[in-house]
Amino acid sequence: MDILKLSGMQLCKPVDTLLSLSEKLSIVSGNKLGADDFSKYRSMVGALQYLTLMHPDITFAVNKVCQILHAPTIVH
Repeated sequence: MDILKLSGMQLCKPVDTLLSLSEKLSIVSGNKLGADDFSKYRSMVGALQYLTLMHPDITFAVNKVCQILHAPTIVH
């Protein structure tokens, strides 16, 4: 619940598929995040990485967001 509150998604409904397999994340699409948003993004990704220890079913989606961790944009 803390991760959902941090991201402002505590009222969102759950879904079975966390990430579309056909979705291609790119570091060149969209504007880069500002310093505050970049810090928040890194914090959320770190929390999700920790969560994969207890919920290995989210590992694929977390791995995808980790791949663009060095240059996230508003699209991500």
